[in-house]
Amino acid sequence: MTEKKRFYILGMGRSGLSAARLLRSRGAEVVIADEADEKRLCEPLQELSGLGVQMICGGFADPQDVRADVIVICPGIPRDNRVVRVADKLGITVWGELELASRFLANDLIAVTGTNGKTTTASWIHHLLITGGRDSILAGNIGMPLSSLVSEFDRDTVGVVEVSSYQLETVDTFHPKVAVITNLSPDHLERHGSMEQYRAVKARIFANQRPGDVTVLNGDDHRVRSLASRVPGEVLQFSMTTPVEGAYVSDGTIVLRRQGREEAVVAVSELGIRGAHNVQNALAAVCAASGIGLSAGHMVEGLMSFRGVEHRMETVTVLDGVTYINDSKATNPESVIMALEAISEPVVLILGGSPKNASYDGLAQVIGQRDVRTVLTGQTAGEIGQALERAGVMPVAVTETLQEAVDQARRLAKPGETVMLSPACASFDAFRNFEHRGSAFKEIVHGYGNKTRHRESGH
Repeated sequence: MTEKKRFYILGMGRSGLSAARLLRSRGAEVVIADEADEKRLCEPLQELSGLGVQMICGGFADPQDVRADVIVICPGIPRDNRVVRVADKLGITVWGELELASRFLANDLIAVTGTNGKTTTASWIHHLLITGGRDSILAGNIGMPLSSLVSEFDRDTVGVVEVSSYQLETVDTFHPKVAVITNLSPDHLERHGSMEQYRAVKARIFANQRPGDVTVLNGDDHRVRSLASRVPGEVLQFSMTTPVEGAYVSDGTIVLRRQGREEAVVAVSELGIRGAHNVQNALAAVCAASGIGLSAGHMVEGLMSFRGVEHRMETVTVLDGVTYINDSKATNPESVIMALEAISEPVVLILGGSPKNASYDGLAQVIGQRDVRTVLTGQTAGEIGQALERAGVMPVAVTETLQEAVDQARRLAKPGETVMLSPACASFDAFRNFEHRGSAFKEIVHGYGNKTRHRESGH
């Protein structure tokens, strides 16, 4: 696949670097470029030095100037980028990093996409497979690009891949054995243009499936459920309320129904993490694990022992009777609504970040119905504040930095209450990504605990 071909990679982020290393390990010629200058790209340039990769900083050269046979674009590079448009006109192949990596694998893949719940669902599926005795690797948009893990796959390894809409824009032959769509709500519309286009991009996850493959759809989400007629293989649905072919809740128990057989799997009360949205994630995971051949009996331990993922409803600590939760992964309003539904105690909520062309009115209405005080920060503070005012709610404070926001939240919270970072926005106004933002929040919170211990020790 790589012989005598010259690959031109756009972007020196994690995906781009992983793609470059993979291609060089297979003997391909590689050019990689980024719009940032050399000073900002110090780490990537150092990482690639000695690999025989041609590196271009400060902009993207035209594909004909670097004699490209294949363009590989990272998720952050839109499909309408000028270089990609030129490549299309010249008839040069364009792949994403996910497409590239999948071409080196003959293994069964479980791909998970959706607006919310992707990370938790993918992580839970991986956990079910491991505890159920299967060899599994977790990769994709969750943090480790698939291309960085290709060499770690054995013959029987199942790859569980979290897939974003950005990655699905550039798939061609990508073929998961099991495809999962958790839910769909307005998100990334600044890139996709409309909800219908966003939905169409998400549907590409099952476009190359065949009879014998499985697609898992959210039966409680009409935008997802209506995709069933387009699915080439078997459809399994999951529902909180309705008996479906797939997984559903009945009398407080998760039930798996497939090919005429029903099995009680585990009581909802025994799941390892709380919240109605996590029951949905568990149902999706059960369907996916069944689709890859895991029996219901082999899922029980994994459903009970899973404890969630970092940056998603992650309890950081309890300090002076206040619980601090890192929910930095909540980058749209619907995620925050689901997080609030999982908490019964009063909440001091930290909102704000970089814009995603989202409406905050629905979230504002939910906040107005709950015992929630809001601290706003970031570029979207004004926009969110206006939505709150329309709902008759006034933010308690507006701050410029996350440090100031957490300081304010700490002063506001009383014992028995929760401080939660659940921003409803992207992080690019002040952070590299949501992980960076979540880690910063945890560092601030742990700093409070360190100061308290320091005072108590008498130093």
